[in-house]
Amino acid sequence: MQQRQLVKNCKVGATIIGFQNGVGNARTLRQNINDQTVLSATVGFNVVRFDDQHLRYHRGTEGDIVIEDHIIWSKTQ
Repeated sequence: MQQRQLVKNCKVGATIIGFQNGVGNARTLRQNINDQTVLSATVGFNVVRFDDQHLRYHRGTEGDIVIEDHIIWSKTQ
């Protein structure tokens, strides 16, 4: 399971951002990851690779990357 490998390589307290589009992806991660914060994100555009060497990419549509809101630290008075 990829989640086990992810947890093994992340420090306790790390924030993991799931950029995989799909309903329920962040929920699945949260059910299996206990010591890290999991945030969901969506990518509102597509990217196409031009060559097999992974050196050239083209952003084919316009859009934003949107990451779930989460307060990591808050100073209260």
